[in-house]
Amino acid sequence: MTKEKFNDLRRQAEERLAGRERQIESLDQAELTKIAHELTVHQVELEIQNEELSRVHVEAGKARDRYLDLYDFAPVGYFTLDDHNRIVEANLTALKLLKMDTRRSLLKTRFTKYIYDTEGDRFYFHKMKTLESENGQTMELKMHKSDGTPFDAQLISVKAGPERLRIAVIDITEHKRAEELLRSEENFRRSIDNAPLGIRIASSDGETIYANRAISDIYGYASIEELTATPRKNSYTPESYAEHQVRKEKRQRGEYVPSNYEISIVRKHGEIRHLSVFRKEILWNGKMQFQVFYEDVTEKKRVEEKLRESESRLLQAQQTAHIGNWDWDLVTGNLYWSDENYRIFRLDPEKVTPSFEAFMAIVDSRDKEFVNQSIQAARDNKKPYDIDMRIIRPDGTEGVVNTKAVTKFDDTGKAIRMIGTVQDITERKLVEEEIHERNRQLAALQQVSQALTESVKLEEVAKLALETTINVLNMNAGTIRYLDEGTQELVLLAEFGFPLELALVILGNPRLKVGRGVAGKAVQMNKTLIVPDIRQSTDLIINASDYVDFQTCIGIPL
Repeated sequence: MTKEKFNDLRRQAEERLAGRERQIESLDQAELTKIAHELTVHQVELEIQNEELSRVHVEAGKARDRYLDLYDFAPVGYFTLDDHNRIVEANLTALKLLKMDTRRSLLKTRFTKYIYDTEGDRFYFHKMKTLESENGQTMELKMHKSDGTPFDAQLISVKAGPERLRIAVIDITEHKRAEELLRSEENFRRSIDNAPLGIRIASSDGETIYANRAISDIYGYASIEELTATPRKNSYTPESYAEHQVRKEKRQRGEYVPSNYEISIVRKHGEIRHLSVFRKEILWNGKMQFQVFYEDVTEKKRVEEKLRESESRLLQAQQTAHIGNWDWDLVTGNLYWSDENYRIFRLDPEKVTPSFEAFMAIVDSRDKEFVNQSIQAARDNKKPYDIDMRIIRPDGTEGVVNTKAVTKFDDTGKAIRMIGTVQDITERKLVEEEIHERNRQLAALQQVSQALTESVKLEEVAKLALETTINVLNMNAGTIRYLDEGTQELVLLAEFGFPLELALVILGNPRLKVGRGVAGKAVQMNKTLIVPDIRQSTDLIINASDYVDFQTCIGIPL
């Protein structure tokens, strides 16, 4: 009690006592003694009441402090809002919830400042419903802290007066995440139960914690219990079980084991199947376990084996027939060559990447334009092409290849792909040329034979024979002479192919002494004489100007 309050009470007591002093003066000693006793008792009572009031006051202070502690340090944030949604009271938890440093910085700010705009209407209707009801109202909404961090909040609101609210705010972000995780786990369990792949959850020791129905189907058992009751060794082929043991021992030693591998299993009735296995670590019922996927790849492996056999036969056929294949993506420019393509072109697949430029680099320069035109025509005219072309390989050897191709187009008519083959026809071309040459020679001989039967003039037969021989031997010019045994001179019968000036010289000197010139030397030696470069054989030159346009000469005695 303050000193002013005490003085005021004393003054009021003295004023009341002043009206009673005369009554006290008229009392005798016994009455005064009695009154004094009563006053003493009353004083003691007042002292006792005062002590009790002081104790109650102290307890009330302690209770108030406890309330303030409970209020400030409660696990939820408490806010009191005025009619404009301004925060007029808030506990310390509310400060921490919104990441504010002091109450001063939080008070008088609008509570809606920490609610996302998209949630504004929902909070308004929640407030109206709370003010209209005598009962508390609950809602969940998205809020954010002062630094923008979002969180999920649960609001429990009660009316605190006209247009005023008292709100308890609970951060339920983790609770929401737990619910979502639970829903995810439930969905996950449902999905793996019905998955076409075999899925098993196993401990680090390999014990089965969970397995879906597909596992039983893969192993051919009626239930998972029947499968797990079967000794593990009996479920593997011997080779695959040995590999399983190796993987298990490596894991126990902490060594690396690939997460993807294949196993061979023995089904309930003895059938062997091949499985692709993928193993990864997951959280299952709050513990780290292993999720193992099983895919039956038996049919896939059979198809792959047949494909390998088919590819092997195709490769052998290509090597035998010297036919390679290629596939050109006209959109990306990527080009594929088979192994036989590389062999035909004599290119190293480790060093040369297939490309149109690499292909054109080995095309003979005489055929480049023709090849380009053929490819363009196939794309423009939408027709297959079949052409022969000459190539020059990196080692300098020449060859001839035949290439066939078809062009693929998209819905708009744009060329998008070309697929074709390359065949080495060098040997075939050589044979064809040899046959052609022999046919040409045969035709020439037939002409000579026909001339011999139809003509009796030696000069005509000699001229035809000379012309035919020059064409057959791919020579430029020549003469035929006969030996005059009396004079030992070679007499001119016919000449062919010489320039006019040289022809006149030869015709003007029709006789040639045996031993002179290439023809005379050949007759003297009685054997064919080949002179690679007549200009370097001065002893055989009769007149240097006669041979200015020639190099190789052949003399043949008949």
